[in-house]
Amino acid sequence: LAATSAGTGQLIARARALGARRIWVALGGSACTDGGSGLLRALGAGFLDARGRPLPPGGAALRDLARVDLGALRALGDTAWTALVDVRNPLLGPEGAAAVYGPQKGAGPAEVAALEAGLARLAEVLEASGAPRARELPGAGAAGGCGYGLAAVLGAELRPGAEVVCGAVGLSERLRQADLLVTGEGRLDAQTAFGKAPAAAADLAAEAGVPAVALAGELGPGWEDLLQPRGPLTAALCLAPGPRSRPAALRATAADLARAAATAVRLVRAGAARAPT
Repeated sequence: LAATSAGTGQLIARARALGARRIWVALGGSACTDGGSGLLRALGAGFLDARGRPLPPGGAALRDLARVDLGALRALGDTAWTALVDVRNPLLGPEGAAAVYGPQKGAGPAEVAALEAGLARLAEVLEASGAPRARELPGAGAAGGCGYGLAAVLGAELRPGAEVVCGAVGLSERLRQADLLVTGEGRLDAQTAFGKAPAAAADLAAEAGVPAVALAGELGPGWEDLLQPRGPLTAALCLAPGPRSRPAALRATAADLARAAATAVRLVRAGAARAPT
């Protein structure tokens, strides 16, 4: 409830102090749900209650938000902002930052409700002060709502991070010369389809007619929907060969990864050998 995105704001402030005027912020994997308020606070914004007192950090405190002081942010007007988002979730609602990703960060039902109320209050106050309505933007819910804060307050363009990175490394061109794409993440589940890197890479592989195999530490609810014909993946393999504790799994990651990768290649070779000429 008190976790904050302030550290990212400190990094941005340091980049600006070094002369950066084109800022790309990669959003994803945050441990907070504060709508980007901590990030903006580190850049000089003030988040105040009805008595004009600064709110404590974190998403829950935003329920008491009465006014936002953005005067100090005028100095950032010479900066171009792009937020690279890892998901397409909006800020609020059943697909929003608190409901979908709050439980991953340790929030139970009561905490999710408190964080949702804080994010809703943040959007209400900012919109009442003249900020554009950005709560429904795809990616507004990324990194605990940091996508929303950057878009609504700093005018950041929200772009799918996976697509940008795939383009930067020339993945489409590389796939034309490839026989297999191997991708993956710690937990492959329904959220992977919300714009995360494995789905984006597998989409490009499907367009190129290249099989795509995902290697995952865990296969969570909804992972089957990522498989063809509904999804872009040819197959998905779980690293763990059997029940074990998390510490044991972490110690065995390198060996498990090598074994799963070898299995994937054998399966693809077997399929190719049986394919009609």
